[in-house]
Amino acid sequence: MELKSMGKNNILITGDVYSNAQIMEIFRVSNSGGIRFSIQTRSLVISSFHHSVSQKDVPYQDFWEKDTLHYTGQGKEGDQKLTRNNKKIVEANPDNLTIHLFESFVKGENIYRGIVYLSNNPYTVSELDANHNYRLVYKFPLTIKNGTGELTLSMFQRHKIQQEKHLQKLPHSKL
Repeated sequence: MELKSMGKNNILITGDVYSNAQIMEIFRVSNSGGIRFSIQTRSLVISSFHHSVSQKDVPYQDFWEKDTLHYTGQGKEGDQKLTRNNKKIVEANPDNLTIHLFESFVKGENIYRGIVYLSNNPYTVSELDANHNYRLVYKFPLTIKNGTGELTLSMFQRHKIQQEKHLQKLPHSKL
């Protein structure tokens, strides 16, 4: 596992699980959002969430191609724009911001995937938003530095169990 230093006492280990409180403390970021910027640590913290089966909760369709995550930009409804935090991703490389990627398959468990960089130009595709309307979203090809996009089978099995539990709680009309 690769060590990532964030200062005197904060060391992140690729593949380890961190709570949101730990992420907030280490990076000095806000408590929510898929893209969080910190002036103090010159970092962007990006979280890819896979733990919800609800389109309304998580209307993002991130996917991997080898060691590159095609990350969906910020904005749950309507066409996304290349402003605010979406723009920060594009400006990260020239502005010398470090982008840290976390991935979550189980609510409250954030797996540190490592440092990533924008490896190609962002592009747009059509996807459903939180209201089940088609809209244009930005996809950001984020490639892991010095690593791969592989996760252990146990991580995926835990995610599947979590989704099955969630589905069992839903009324039949929602399935």
